[in-house]
Amino acid sequence: MNISKLNEATIRTYANAKSMQRGEDYYRQGYVTSLTQRGNTLYAEVEGSDIQSYRVNLNFCDRGFTSATCTCPYNFDGYCKHIVAAMLVCLRQPARIEERPTLKQLLDRLNEIQTQ
Repeated sequence: MNISKLNEATIRTYANAKSMQRGEDYYRQGYVTSLTQRGNTLYAEVEGSDIQSYRVNLNFCDRGFTSATCTCPYNFDGYCKHIVAAMLVCLRQPARIEERPTLKQLLDRLNEIQTQ
């Protein structure tokens, strides 16, 4: 996965000015509570106006960023503030990304009896 190609210009390409500003605010206020990488996907938990955190998925490949989704109801122009905040953490604080094995990697560790 090539997260190194993520930059603020890329984020601005996918987010409108309001989402970018609100995402920046969420980033500064520490609303991204977790960021976990499994394979080519980053999973983030981002606090918002709802009681439960929103879940953000950021997908990457060898060439860089490919797509993003969020569980919030935002359905307007570009990515929501939660996606922007998660992307900013990836960009500015990559050490916060907790790497975990993929399901395939976990299953590969088991022997035949364990998989049954």
